[in-house]
Amino acid sequence: MTSCPADDVDEDVLLTVQPVGFNESVAVRVKQTCGCDCGLAGRCHDNGESGSCGAADEEARLAGHRQCQAEGSGTVCSGRGSCVCGMCVCHHGNLGAVYGKFCELDDFSCPYQDGLLCGGRGQCVLGECRCQTGWTGESCGCPISAETCRSNDGILCSGHGRCVCGSCVCDEPQHDVDEDVLLTVQPVGFNESVAVRVKQTCGCDCGLAGRCHDNGESGSCGAADEEARLAGHRQCQAEGSGTVCSGRGSCVCGMCVCHHGNLGAVYGKFCELDDFSCPYQDGLLCGGRGQCVLGECRCQTGWTGESCGCPISAETCRSNDGILCSGHGRCVCGSCVCDEPQRSGRLCDKCPTCYSSCQTHWWAGQMNPVCTPAPIAATTGSKWAGAKARASRSY
Repeated sequence: MTSCPADDVDEDVLLTVQPVGFNESVAVRVKQTCGCDCGLAGRCHDNGESGSCGAADEEARLAGHRQCQAEGSGTVCSGRGSCVCGMCVCHHGNLGAVYGKFCELDDFSCPYQDGLLCGGRGQCVLGECRCQTGWTGESCGCPISAETCRSNDGILCSGHGRCVCGSCVCDEPQHDVDEDVLLTVQPVGFNESVAVRVKQTCGCDCGLAGRCHDNGESGSCGAADEEARLAGHRQCQAEGSGTVCSGRGSCVCGMCVCHHGNLGAVYGKFCELDDFSCPYQDGLLCGGRGQCVLGECRCQTGWTGESCGCPISAETCRSNDGILCSGHGRCVCGSCVCDEPQRSGRLCDKCPTCYSSCQTHWWAGQMNPVCTPAPIAATTGSKWAGAKARASRSY
C-alpha cells in the first residue's frame, strides 16, 4: 500500500496465481497492512492493520535521494533516472537500455569489439568500459597478461620487443654504431636466393625528440615529446572519429596495431575492417563486391544493398524496346517487381488473365498469354491481330 486506509477496518485482498503452463490456479488471501509514502511520517496501529499518515518528512526525502547517488557522486540516478522512495527508476533511452542500481549502465555509449559491447568482457558505465579482471583497453580487448608474448623459454618477445595488447611490438635500433644486416631473399617458386646487405640507420622511439648525423648513420635520442605522442594518437583516428583505432586496436608510434578477434580478422589502417560483422551473399562477405567497415558493407561502384547484392543500373529490367518492366512494374535490385499480381515474366510482359480491349475479340479459352492487341482497318470493321490472330472475330 502507498497510503493508509481512511478508517481502521481491515481490508483483505484475494489474489489468483496461475503458473505458466498449468491449467490449475490457487487463490491466496493477503491481509493488507498500512504503509505511508516514503518521506511521510505516519503511525500504524493494531500490528500494522490500520494507521494514519502525517506531514512530509523532508529529512526522510533527502535521505532517500542520497540512496539514489553512487558513492562519490552528487548526481541523482546518474542524471538518467528518477529517485522514487530511495530507488532509481531509469529513464527509457532512445539509443538503448539504461539500467543499474544508479542508472549508470547502458548498452550503447561504449565501443564494441567483435560485435560485442566492451568485447563481452566488461560493463558500459557512463560511456566507459569497466573491464573484467584480466582485461584492459577502451573496449576491454587487451589481456593484461603478457603470456601470449612469451616464447617457449619464457622470454618476453625474445628479448627484442615489448608486449602491447597481447602482441609483440619489436624494438627499433637504439644505438649510434653502424650495424649491417644480411637479408636472404628467395622468390616463391625459385630455388635460387639472393643475399642483400642492409645498413641500419639510427631511429628514436616515436614521441622522442632525436637528432641524426652523418646521413642518419648515427645520432642520439632526447626526452619524450608529449606533443609528438598526441600527434601520433591523432594519426590513429579516422577522419571524423574521436576513437583511436576504431576501438579495436592500440596506437603504436602513430600506427594502429589491431587486436586479435575471436570471431575473425580485424584489419585496416584504423582497424575499421573485418571479415565477420557484415552479411554474406553467395558465400562471400558483402557479396564479394565491397568491404566490411565497422559492421556495414561499403559497396564498390555500381552496387548497393546490405550485402552489395543489388546493381544500381536498371538495364537488366529493360526490354528490347527500352521500356522499363514493359511499363507494368518497377526495377528492384536488378529484377522487375510487377505492379499487378496477375502479371508475371522477367519483364512483367505476361498476363494470361488481364482484361483488355483484345479480350472481347478472342474465342474463349484461346487468350494470348502476351496481350498485344493491334487493330487492323477492314471494310467489314476492325480485326485484332497478334499471336492468336487466327482466333479473332470480325465486327
